[in-house]
Amino acid sequence: MDDLDYSTLSQPELLERIHQLNAERRRLKYIERMTHGLHELARGVATMEIAATGRLRLKSMLLEIMRVSSALLGAEESSIFLLDESEVVIESILARGAMVRERKNNLIGQVIDRGLAGWVMRHKKAGKVDETTTDERWIELRGQPYKVRSALCVPLIKGKRVLGLLTLMHGQPKHFSTPMADLFVELFTPQVTIALDNLRLNVELTEARTPVAENDDSLEFPVSALPDVAEGKYEFSGLYILTANGKFLYANPRLAEIFGYAFRDLVTLDSFFKLVADRSIKALHTQISACFQNHEPQFVTEFQGRTRNGDTITVEMEGNRTRFYGKSTIMGTVRLV
Repeated sequence: MDDLDYSTLSQPELLERIHQLNAERRRLKYIERMTHGLHELARGVATMEIAATGRLRLKSMLLEIMRVSSALLGAEESSIFLLDESEVVIESILARGAMVRERKNNLIGQVIDRGLAGWVMRHKKAGKVDETTTDERWIELRGQPYKVRSALCVPLIKGKRVLGLLTLMHGQPKHFSTPMADLFVELFTPQVTIALDNLRLNVELTEARTPVAENDDSLEFPVSALPDVAEGKYEFSGLYILTANGKFLYANPRLAEIFGYAFRDLVTLDSFFKLVADRSIKALHTQISACFQNHEPQFVTEFQGRTRNGDTITVEMEGNRTRFYGKSTIMGTVRLV
């Protein structure tokens, strides 16, 4: 309760007091938004723990952190790096989406060596760029498919160790206000860091205890898993886990949105290839089969997809062979091109 007698204030003092009250009101609104964001992230993590395991859970959480953080601060693009104890990037999601591993590693190396993320990692504090064209900490990457004029990079720190680096970007200068950015660092990132570190440790323990079978009868991906193409009936990423018979073990709502499906309808499809245009099925089947058979444990490809209403869309698909409850699966992302 404000006990100040406003009748005793001069006009300049009154205006100053009104300014202070407005600033405090904005701060309370920011805090409310941060609290809502943490609750939303917690719900997403709870759902993810039911639907996914292992590295997929880790990647899913990184995607959730990016999504909720971008919504809180109105970012147009975002990226996130997860680091090991030697400050080497062990997992990452880039704003430009999936790409060939060698090129991805090269871009990450540039950002860590000369960019804002590297500056943040070395100084162990958040870095805010109001104008990328004049701030030497920001480097423009070759072939960058989006415009960035302002950015905020936040370290996820446990003790003295940087666990991760989250970068939020916008196409307009001075997008990230200092009060909101400060509250994001103060209230949001510590909770995110604790949850991410707990999940990372859990994944590492699980992987250490899980034997990898050399011979797995689920490696076969038969042509019979494809739909009959003659019948003709048939910037966040979609996330999926695909079984050896072409069915979804897991998909997130964004994947359903990309292809124009309700989420409950997408996950009940009897074949992933019902989302693929006829002319792309053969080539995509070859790549997925090679991945399941461990000839190519990772792949990045573009194909023509088919939406629920029959429209053709171009999508980029990233896949990695992994294990889900002891069975070989492919997990990865899909995004519109």
